[in-house]
Amino acid sequence: LSQNKVTMTSTAHKTRDELKEIFDSDEMIDHKVKKLAALFRNAKHATFFTGAGVSTSSGIRDFRGPQGVWTLRAQGKAYKGKKVSTLQAVPTLTHMSIKKLLDDLPNVKFLISQNTDGLHIKSGVNPTMIAELHGNTNKELCKKCGRLYYRDFRTREASRAHSHKTSRKCDNPLCRGQLYDSIINFNENLPEKELTTATEHSDDSDLMICLGSSLRVTPAADMPSEVAERGGDLVIVNLQTTPLDKFATVRIYAKTDDVMDRLMKELNLEIPEWVLIRRVVVGKNHQHIFARGVDSQGWPVSWIKSISVHGSKKTTEPFSFEGKVKVSLETFRWYSEPTVSFEAEVGEQPVVYKCEFSPKSGVWNVQEDEDTEKILNMRSILSGT
Repeated sequence: LSQNKVTMTSTAHKTRDELKEIFDSDEMIDHKVKKLAALFRNAKHATFFTGAGVSTSSGIRDFRGPQGVWTLRAQGKAYKGKKVSTLQAVPTLTHMSIKKLLDDLPNVKFLISQNTDGLHIKSGVNPTMIAELHGNTNKELCKKCGRLYYRDFRTREASRAHSHKTSRKCDNPLCRGQLYDSIINFNENLPEKELTTATEHSDDSDLMICLGSSLRVTPAADMPSEVAERGGDLVIVNLQTTPLDKFATVRIYAKTDDVMDRLMKELNLEIPEWVLIRRVVVGKNHQHIFARGVDSQGWPVSWIKSISVHGSKKTTEPFSFEGKVKVSLETFRWYSEPTVSFEAEVGEQPVVYKCEFSPKSGVWNVQEDEDTEKILNMRSILSGT
């Protein structure tokens, strides 16, 4: 991740002071959150910067905490707690708060994340408003044509750290290029596009809020440092000390969910309940009816395990049928979601259907996406073309 060769365990905290978790009192947290809320109201270009600590309440382990992945590996110990797959993890209160702020406050411009768990995207954050600097376990890309693919399974298959080929090919018939996972391992360069966009927003930021990051992995951690050096306001929320604490305008020792819950109340904003949002485009290509998963930007999303149309079942994307369509979609069921069934209109123009599943009610809600035309215009989505 930086120009100097590092290993996973070499970045682990080694001293007792580094490993120690510090907790501010409730009164102190309230006092500091009021300061943070004031900074939000006065900022012109606020940017979030997140690390593994924002996902721990979902059951995903961090890296440098007392039970962190690198911490225990450096100590030669095994983790004995419960493990939650990133595929089944639910976005946390922090994830949903960030999504709400990005959606509703015009001065909150961007999100820079070091996380690979994909929970920010799953929370509903607009993909154009986030730079996942270290990749996403559910995303792979075609280096030949630039097409992105989001999957409901882990894309990484290689056993060697610096090998990223997957077993899949680009399904654009004009390309058919090799696909690669998007994970950035130690001693590899950050993705150019994401790094450029993140740097641009960092350069414009007069407020950067760092949540759940040790701020020790460069070059990503250079961005908060540079904001402070320019005279911008740096806010750090982390249970352990960081190298940038002395530069922080506000330094809060607390769990990120506790801080974001109080911040949203100070800003009079309601934290939205998480629902799983999926999209499927249904249309006609010559005499065949096709269907495939997409995201809000028109990129392919492999969330459909199989599709049945009038008793005919298919399991290979892109799905293609003849005749009229009464659609039943089987998912990967990471959240115990049932089959999605709905009547699809098949006309001259494809239609994007927005499928929302609430884990609370256990029910899917399917309707035509109001952004159908916009999504279709972003990409060429015709049976894999």
